[in-house]
Amino acid sequence: MMRRLSAAAAAMMCTAVVAGCGGHQGGASRPSADGNVTLSLRSSPALGKFLVNDGSTLYMYLPDRQGRVSCTSVEGCEQAWPPLFVKAGHTVIAGPGVKPSLIGSMPGDGGRIVTYNHWPLYYYIGDRKADVVNGQDQGFNWFVIAPDGQPTKTNS
Repeated sequence: MMRRLSAAAAAMMCTAVVAGCGGHQGGASRPSADGNVTLSLRSSPALGKFLVNDGSTLYMYLPDRQGRVSCTSVEGCEQAWPPLFVKAGHTVIAGPGVKPSLIGSMPGDGGRIVTYNHWPLYYYIGDRKADVVNGQDQGFNWFVIAPDGQPTKTNS
């Protein structure tokens, strides 16, 4: 059986997951009470430290190639992988261990998409609660992002 999946096949798989999962709705970020978004770190023995927002794991997508949102061109991708948005007039705050110099944003439908080291950040709809990483290695293109701004690859 082939271990690698095409982006389209991965998106179709993810779309099936969307139908049965809770989680983030339509790319809604989880801003604090003041409307700002805070990036912080969690860790796991298998992945080390990685970025989260309000406890929810954040991922990067390899085909984005740092600075380009390509998930929008794959059918069903945005439903399974909603971007982290920051609304106009609000800021992204670096929690302990998060490098403020790597935080940025780029235009997207629905606001500005938060970036880290130029990688757009996404949630995975299959992460039904905080502190889970079900999106890691999905389609061999989705990875948590380390505090240094690099993807944490665990596939072989």
